[in-house]
Amino acid sequence: MRFNHRELALYASHRLGRADKEGCLWMKEYEGILRKKETYTQRWFLLTGNLLFYCRTDYSDSGVVGLIILERCRVESESDGGNRNAFRLTFEDSEVGYSFLANSAKDQDEWTTALNSGSYEYLRMAFSELRGQLMHLTGRDPLVEDHPLGDLPIANISAMPASAPVFKGEPVFEMSLACSSLVGSLRDGVPSALIVSSCQTPPQAYWIRYAQTEVIEHNCDPQFFTTVVFYTGSVSMATRLKFEVFDVYDRMESKMCPIGQAQCQVMELIRAPDKRQRLEIMFDNAVCGYLHVKAWKPQSESSGREVCPLGPVAGAKGKPVEGSGESLDISGRSNFSFRAPMDSIVVRTFHFPTTNDQLLKMTEVMGEGRYSFSIPMQMLDLYIAEESSLLSQYATVTALSEDFEIARQEVMLEHSAMVSQYRQNKSGLQAQLEAGVTFKKSTSKSEAELDFVPVNLHVQEMKVIDGSAGGKEKVLYTVVTVGCPTAYSLKFRQGGLARMQVTSPFANTGSFSPSAENKSFRARTLLGRVQSAQSSLHKEGEQLLAGARAGSVEGVQGSVRTIADWVHHIKGHCNVTMVNDALRNWCNAIEDPSYVGLSPSEMNAGTLCHRVEEHVLCVEAQAEPLQETMLHTEEWHERLQRPLADLLASLDEVVAIIMKALLFLLIKVSVVLCLFWMHV
Repeated sequence: MRFNHRELALYASHRLGRADKEGCLWMKEYEGILRKKETYTQRWFLLTGNLLFYCRTDYSDSGVVGLIILERCRVESESDGGNRNAFRLTFEDSEVGYSFLANSAKDQDEWTTALNSGSYEYLRMAFSELRGQLMHLTGRDPLVEDHPLGDLPIANISAMPASAPVFKGEPVFEMSLACSSLVGSLRDGVPSALIVSSCQTPPQAYWIRYAQTEVIEHNCDPQFFTTVVFYTGSVSMATRLKFEVFDVYDRMESKMCPIGQAQCQVMELIRAPDKRQRLEIMFDNAVCGYLHVKAWKPQSESSGREVCPLGPVAGAKGKPVEGSGESLDISGRSNFSFRAPMDSIVVRTFHFPTTNDQLLKMTEVMGEGRYSFSIPMQMLDLYIAEESSLLSQYATVTALSEDFEIARQEVMLEHSAMVSQYRQNKSGLQAQLEAGVTFKKSTSKSEAELDFVPVNLHVQEMKVIDGSAGGKEKVLYTVVTVGCPTAYSLKFRQGGLARMQVTSPFANTGSFSPSAENKSFRARTLLGRVQSAQSSLHKEGEQLLAGARAGSVEGVQGSVRTIADWVHHIKGHCNVTMVNDALRNWCNAIEDPSYVGLSPSEMNAGTLCHRVEEHVLCVEAQAEPLQETMLHTEEWHERLQRPLADLLASLDEVVAIIMKALLFLLIKVSVVLCLFWMHV
């Protein structure tokens, strides 16, 4: 692009102090005569419109050095050499890009927002959305005919602010929609039609979007399966209905243009013969097609009778609406019910014709799940219990050398901080619940205090009724949907979970396999198994002593065999390379390894378990001859007391050593992880 340097510099000087954004950033540039090395250089930036000027220092001290035009570009956060406040500006269909570094996370967020909203594409999208909202509220295009911006697409109508119908009672009446002789604006006049229904009940002066149909592609005479259902209190006989018909010519980019609209009153529709009406679809005083509306009153599933008698209409504050004389209300109650716990329920119904000239009726109910906060709070309780248990176990790993003792204390501090953070998060969620908040919207995903709450947790139920079976065949389907878990509140400064997994020290060729690579996961699993075995061994040891005190040879032999089985079980799980290495490393790390009785080179799970097996054989060897003697219970117990005490002491010692070695392994892994997260 050719431009006049002096005119641009003059324009930048006039915008000084009035720019959209200005300030200091570090920009990656080449340095040196050969320009082979890249380094960050401090520059003063000035953003005005879609023009980003940059100077050597403040503009008052130096002139413009360069200019970047913000079109067909995007701004993304990046982690450059551990710099968390870095971001990059890239362009479509081009390898050219610019890397920047802000002085703080706040500056990075402000500049990223300003650069993303400075382009012409952004202004065009905002203009399209505002135009669509005005058309929705007024029913007319705000642009005059032959306006130069009239060819711009209109934003997706589903993105416009609107009030969706909320299921607060029984259905009052229902209607299906169809069109004929539609005139499309594109593709030789064959439209892909979508109808948006809005309502206006006096004394309201504005339209409220109520429902919309599906898109029927390439059809001038579309028949829509989605029906419009009105419920108690949502509509009266004086309510006016507006049906806006759009031609969706690009579903991927949500681009559409209006075909026209039609209006009618509920009173006219209800009192029409067979409750049918044929309305003209008008656009700029020209007929662009016809809208066919068919209404009917729902029937109670229990009695089969109509459930919407007419009565006096109540307007605002309970006063009758003039000129209406009637409203729609329901007396009685149907047995239509759903099982899933949900709030803020929205209901839609569909009718599908079948091959036997019957209707397959489907009622879809979607609402906000009631457990969006309760389940995360229970998870936080589990996390707190798990971290507190680890802290108490780490406290048992004592007598380490100075360096490893410092590492142990640092790891314990990290886990203590995690417990405090989890408790703080739980208190925050409890405060939100007490304030009446039970659902996390997508607009709240940047709030750090709601990190543990799933986004858009919806429960959806579909009730399908087969009309050919007289309405007796009913099937209920339940679906739970939730937004993808992300670290949105952290602004993805580390590149997201996928990038963190790839760069993790436990990652193997880009994959993350807990069972094969993650020593922390395997060590925790083995530690849990050893703890479970320790609990069972304590109970078996008490039964062994009780049998010896009672003089029961069978009881002693049975308990000894059970202990031997548990020792064999521990040996099978722990006599592996990871545990044996952990035992040797722990033996080298303690201040006085002599009390273990083994050198580091001899230390392994098999050797330790062999100690216990020797004591088991000793007890069996002394207990078997005593079975044939006629000794008193006290004398018999006295002879076995020493072998049994040695067996149980050896058992406790071996289990404690294996657990300390696994905990020591977890401490080392935690240190590696802390260094890794500090680096990224």
